[in-house]
Amino acid sequence: TTIKEVLVMKEIPIIEDLEEYKMLGHHPVNKQMEYRFENGFGASVILGPHSYGLEMMLLTPDTAMDDQFVKEQLLVLESDLYYDVVGHMSASRMEFLLKGIQGLKSYREVEDGECSNTK
Repeated sequence: TTIKEVLVMKEIPIIEDLEEYKMLGHHPVNKQMEYRFENGFGASVILGPHSYGLEMMLLTPDTAMDDQFVKEQLLVLESDLYYDVVGHMSASRMEFLLKGIQGLKSYREVEDGECSNTK
């Protein structure tokens, strides 16, 4: 995907093997899709006049989590998702990040104060 193709993108790309996790979002102006994965994480993907091109924001579980635990996993994706939106993405970058989010390990606190990873 070239920069020009990203700039003229009119629809949020379809990622065939992630369709079962996708639902329509409710952004008042931009096109929006939300992805929710079994690990509790997800992403909001928007495209429109009030976005940074094809743009993604991380959605985190409602349960208590360890921010550092999540941040360390997201750093592997080489993105700003931990603290910011990622904009001006190509379809392949969107797919890479969504699959990375899908692969994040969930976090739960154990009663004695230790943490453990569950998949």
